[in-house]
Amino acid sequence: MTHKQISKDNRIYWNDKIENKFDEKKEAVESLFLDEISQNAEKQYPKFLKVLGIGKDLLLLEEAQRAYNDFVFNKQKTENKLWFKLCGAYNALEKKWGRWSQSRKWEKEIPSIDKAKDNILVEGIHENLKDNCYEEVKKAFYKSAKSKELQKIEAWREQAKDVLHSDMIGSEVLKTLQNICKQSNIAISIPTESTLKIKQGGE
Repeated sequence: MTHKQISKDNRIYWNDKIENKFDEKKEAVESLFLDEISQNAEKQYPKFLKVLGIGKDLLLLEEAQRAYNDFVFNKQKTENKLWFKLCGAYNALEKKWGRWSQSRKWEKEIPSIDKAKDNILVEGIHENLKDNCYEEVKKAFYKSAKSKELQKIEAWREQAKDVLHSDMIGSEVLKTLQNICKQSNIAISIPTESTLKIKQGGE
């Protein structure tokens, strides 16, 4: 058995391989919960709007946009009046959105009011709110008991990376990595002295 430390190139190779394997395992487990998260997010959306306190704002904005788009564009005076009403409804919602976005760390921002001219403003707002709702439900899920398996995967990944960057000799590193992967039910082919001898034609 060799007592040399694992080389830099081998360390990089095994680090990349371990990362990929654990990512694959995590994605496989996550996929089992995506439907549940999506369904829960859809169910939570009405409550989500109620908690935010913007239901009336959305209705006013939708009504304003519908009224705006119903009028003939050549009636400039009427168009301008409705546009100002739409801007007022939008600005009120935008202020509330900004406060909620900051406190709840949303990634999706409110769409530009310019989308009202294409009649897709309200649709875009609901779409982004649903995305923000989904992310909140997802974060809550990962803090629940059901996410323990994902937490274990990350713990095993951390163990594997710690071993890979330790001062252990190469053969011990690979053996330990193999044990960690076995515990986490991750299939990985790590060469041992016996397999190397077979590839080299025996002793």
